[in-house]
Amino acid sequence: MKWPRVRVVGPALAVTIVFAVSVATGVPGRSLATRIYLVAVAALACRVLDAAVATMPRTQRRTELDRVAAGATAPAPMAPKALHEADRLVTAAGGGTAADVHFRLRPALRELAAQRLATRHGLDLDRPEDAEAVAALCGPALWGVIRPDRPVPEDRTGPALGRGVVPDVIGALERL
Repeated sequence: MKWPRVRVVGPALAVTIVFAVSVATGVPGRSLATRIYLVAVAALACRVLDAAVATMPRTQRRTELDRVAAGATAPAPMAPKALHEADRLVTAAGGGTAADVHFRLRPALRELAAQRLATRHGLDLDRPEDAEAVAALCGPALWGVIRPDRPVPEDRTGPALGRGVVPDVIGALERL
């Protein structure tokens, strides 16, 4: 930072000379003269700092309230934690086991699908009266994984969904 030119040398020299004369003569007393000198030096320092701050470039901070008032759009909401977990599980579902799909992937997909069905379509994933509408919205790939009456796989070490089904499940989930 470049310090601005402020005329303080003359006043500082004058205050120092007055202080020296005051101490030499003993008028108004050393203690009082020292205090007056220190106050005068502090005032000069404040003048220099004031000039330095006045020449600094000003950056304008904008708060969230300012952005909203100006008509700027709010940042996009964060995806639910369940979506990130489901994405990780679905990616692994192509090469995992049937047990992975049923016991790890299925609960996460059910939670996410239930939330989206309820908020966007007013449907309950587990209500028998809504089953037909939910199945139609989900599509066969997703519905096959999240349906309430899906049985536990007999061969838990068997293949998972398979790589061809995973994109269909993800696409159906994103469309909900």
